[in-house]
Amino acid sequence: MAEGKSITCDICGVEKRVVNRWWKVKEMADHLRIHKAEAAVSQPYKNICGQSCVNRIIDRWMATGSLEKAEVVHPE
Repeated sequence: MAEGKSITCDICGVEKRVVNRWWKVKEMADHLRIHKAEAAVSQPYKNICGQSCVNRIIDRWMATGSLEKAEVVHPE
């Protein structure tokens, strides 16, 4: 992670820490690709903090057919 650059989960808004196991989710034409956060993945992708949020984004994508509609407003 670049110095001074904060990464947050696109589902729940939690900030990434060094020890967290994160995922990148990328929407393809008719499916999702899920990669470990360390993988080199071309943009656009969603930063996802863990299994619970991966499950949430998959559920929402299955219901709406789009990652854009799967985004959650982060609590303030």
